Amino acid sequence: MDLRSHVQNTLKLNPAASPWPKMLLCGVATTAPLFVGHYRDQLSVAIFGALAAYLLVLNDHLGPLWRRLLNFTLTFIALCIGMTAGILLEGHPQIFTLALLVMTYFIGLMDAKNSEFERAVLFATFQMLAGFATSAIGKHIDSAFSYALLGYVITMLAVILIVTIAGQKPQSYQRYRDTIRSALTRDRSRHFYSFTYCLAVLATLSVVTYFKVDHGYWAVGTVLITMRPDSLLSIYRSIQRLFGTLLGVIIAGLAIYYIRQPLPLIVLTFLVCVGAPWALASAYWLGSGFLAVVILILLDLPFAQVGDLHTPFLRLQATAIGCGFTILAVLATHLHKKWAKLIFH
Repeated sequence: MDLRSHVQNTLKLNPAASPWPKMLLCGVATTAPLFVGHYRDQLSVAIFGALAAYLLVLNDHLGPLWRRLLNFTLTFIALCIGMTAGILLEGHPQIFTLALLVMTYFIGLMDAKNSEFERAVLFATFQMLAGFATSAIGKHIDSAFSYALLGYVITMLAVILIVTIAGQKPQSYQRYRDTIRSALTRDRSRHFYSFTYCLAVLATLSVVTYFKVDHGYWAVGTVLITMRPDSLLSIYRSIQRLFGTLLGVIIAGLAIYYIRQPLPLIVLTFLVCVGAPWALASAYWLGSGFLAVVILILLDLPFAQVGDLHTPFLRLQATAIGCGFTILAVLATHLHKKWAKLIFH
């Protein structure tokens, strides 16, 4: 395959239909806690409610209504456990690292099937990273969890209302027990992937910790997202992630710099969240761009009048580090397999 074909495969858009009910759900559920926090002058903690709702919608499988509500509930519990674990382990880096590697290995064993249970564990790992790295969360833990609960309740009520009004055609989904059973495997290739997955995460965590990279946990999260059992897919996802994040940083940076009031930024967040499900269905790089815009605006909301572009730069830097480590891990794994084949065969 030539370079042009690789570029086309990396940037191509899939002809995905617009999932309007899910798009509306994403916009309403994510921004409702922000409106509440804005009018209560609590935007600094309201963003936790918005982020929780956003992650819940990302893990929505569009199955039967009862199954969607159960999935939201279990995902919310996983998010809370992850955040709590990160906060409690803040002063215990060795135990935190061990917990992170255990979760990473378990995610790797699920073989990147993108099931709801796998995403729930992945999101819980993100929350653990954020809780461990952001000491300020512990000082406002009660308020943060209150808004996260608000985001969960709004998501539940919104999906019930949308399904009642618009209806839905339930889609297939993978049961949690099936995902867990598939992870309890003796397949050597999957254990080898999980091991290299852990090494990539550990290397990234060690580097960002040693050099005290601001928001370095974003780089670790990038490795968790981009590295896959398929080497070529991992490289594609790394390039797509970096390209999408670059676009998202540019768009979010312009919004942050020129819009200095929280309310217009919340409205913009609503519009971006409405488009996020369509973007994710269309292309990974496009979904990454929408995600970057949402995250950066959420982080900037409490400081909207400043218009500081430092955080967008940090996002791009961390993403570049994470994508770089993913590609290095893929290349190292490929070389290891090649030499092992030459020596033992």
